[in-house]
Amino acid sequence: MAQINKSGAVKAMTGMPSKGSILAAGGDNVPAVITDQQGAPMAPAAIKEGEIVFSVPAVVGAGNGNYDEGAAFLLELHEQLKAVGEQVLSQEEQGGMGGIAGGLGAV
Repeated sequence: MAQINKSGAVKAMTGMPSKGSILAAGGDNVPAVITDQQGAPMAPAAIKEGEIVFSVPAVVGAGNGNYDEGAAFLLELHEQLKAVGEQVLSQEEQGGMGGIAGGLGAV
């Protein structure tokens, strides 16, 4: 079965090494700022290492030009991937091999 390299995935997504269990423990630990459309800082962003924020163009793209459909698609995809991730982590806690093979149906 496929193994997930969590440290590698987190580093690829964030550019920062994973902090192991701290990653899932909670807390907003990525220094980020929400900006307006011109790039001017507006407020601190409350995100954790490993979380992903989609831009408006990405959401519109996911919906083939429709923002609402893109948001619905991405939220459904998130729920599917979350369920698979919970299964993998549960198997790892029980000493199993884990993996994603067969865990995610057609998206």
